[in-house]
Amino acid sequence: MIELQRRQVPTGNEQTPRGVTFLKPQHATKEGTVATITKVTNGKPDNFGNPVVVSYSMNGQKYSKGYKLTSDNLASHVDALGNDESKWAKKSIKIFRVTDDEGAERLAFGPAKS
Repeated sequence: MIELQRRQVPTGNEQTPRGVTFLKPQHATKEGTVATITKVTNGKPDNFGNPVVVSYSMNGQKYSKGYKLTSDNLASHVDALGNDESKWAKKSIKIFRVTDDEGAERLAFGPAKS
């Protein structure tokens, strides 16, 4: 028998549980927030052949649900960290919240040190 554990509806006073959160644009600032890469895996390739999934830790919060990189985000990671993704773990990268042409917020990435 499957027993589901459901999250309780937050009242606004609780912090997000550690290790169960998806990284979203609301978690970063427009100025950029430095994050540490906790894990890099290869998932199912997307339509462009990008299989890289990255997990981050930022502001004391561990985002263990991996973030599947788009082509642009993968290029930003390679520019900031090098092209060997097996060496990215424990390195820092800056995560920005940006607004695209349609007004939607998305994540962008850059080097941790300017």
